[in-house]
Amino acid sequence: RHHNTFHNEEYKNIVGKMREKKLIELKAVLRKQQSIFTKPVAENVAAVTASYLLLHAFAKKSKSFMEGDFISECLIIAAEELCPHMINKFKSISLSRNTVANRITDIASNLSDQLRSVALNFEVFSIAIDESTDLTDIAQLAVFIRGCDRIMTITEELLEVIPMHGTTTGDDIFDALMIAIKKYNLPMNNLVSLATDGAPSMTGVTLGVVGRLKAYFKTHHNKSVQHFHCIIHQQVLCSKVIKIDNVFKTVAKVVNFIRARRLNHREFMSLLNDVESENKDLPYYTEVRWLSSHKVLRRFLQLLYEIVIFLEIKGYDCSELKDFNWIQDLAFSVDITGHLSQLNINLQGRNLLITSLYDQINTFKQKISLWQIQIKKENLSNFSSCKTLLLEHPELKFDKFEKQLKMLEEDFEKRFSDFQSSESHLNIFCSPMSVDIENIDENL
Repeated sequence: RHHNTFHNEEYKNIVGKMREKKLIELKAVLRKQQSIFTKPVAENVAAVTASYLLLHAFAKKSKSFMEGDFISECLIIAAEELCPHMINKFKSISLSRNTVANRITDIASNLSDQLRSVALNFEVFSIAIDESTDLTDIAQLAVFIRGCDRIMTITEELLEVIPMHGTTTGDDIFDALMIAIKKYNLPMNNLVSLATDGAPSMTGVTLGVVGRLKAYFKTHHNKSVQHFHCIIHQQVLCSKVIKIDNVFKTVAKVVNFIRARRLNHREFMSLLNDVESENKDLPYYTEVRWLSSHKVLRRFLQLLYEIVIFLEIKGYDCSELKDFNWIQDLAFSVDITGHLSQLNINLQGRNLLITSLYDQINTFKQKISLWQIQIKKENLSNFSSCKTLLLEHPELKFDKFEKQLKMLEEDFEKRFSDFQSSESHLNIFCSPMSVDIENIDENL
């Protein structure tokens, strides 16, 4: 009996080991079979993910959908040289035109969903709208939002771009704005301000967007909403008060004579190479892109000597370019447009509060006052082009530009008067310890 028991236990051990070995073999076979399916799935997921990442960068750079195939070719060429054993992975990244369109649409939809979920936490929000016409003459209404949640996290995004195929009256724009707000489930009671440009359809008291919005709040919420004219837009309008049309007219005419004719342009470039000029070309001036005015005027002044030589060779009347009064106006134009362009750049950017923007405007107004005093005393420390010209021609007088600066200062005061009415509220955030507390709302 003892002998049989021993053999039974040994038999059980042998059978157990055989079963364990068989189980290990079966698990290995199973893992091998599973890898046959999971490995391609993982590779496909990676290829799709890479496609979405590439197309996200694609959309941010506003590239044509047609260029997807070209990008795919570039990836394959690079892979053939760097990692030929992984060439099939790069070939599996789909960037065809239909794929580009569909996946960019998916990305846009996902971003809208993210913004919709974030907007649910806004305690207050403000809206900025701007209407412009695209290349196909269809009006596009851009709606921007800035919201603040309970823990003071600021979110600033492009909310919607709404095509407007019909008219663009104040009623049309207001209705489109309301549709966008309802689409994202934004509570109208939390809207505190609206920023627009100065077009009548925007700022009209009765039929404009501002008038319709204020009437809506008075009827439905018994409260008021603040309206601000876009600071950057007003600054651009202020810059137009400077009377330098005589300079722009001549510069545009000469630039067009040189750039619009290919032979003239080639010969002018050859002249610059011959004289070993540091500046290799003369840029166009586009009135719509007004910030380019400073770059064009500055380059024109730098190349004035070469331009005169070229025009004389061509038999072009350039007597005005030799007139020191006109050159003086050109130098002043270069300096003042430089200051205005720098102010415009300082006003641009994301997540800038109205307090900092208004500080930039007030600072610039103080600068204008200083420049008037300085230029009256022939102190040109803030006008480098004029200072260089004065060193070459000491007989020139620049105090005549004091009137131009005075007009600029007055226009800044007039256009930004609507901000002065809100200055007491803005000062709470700029310098809270210097505010008269008796004039502040009790809740603040």
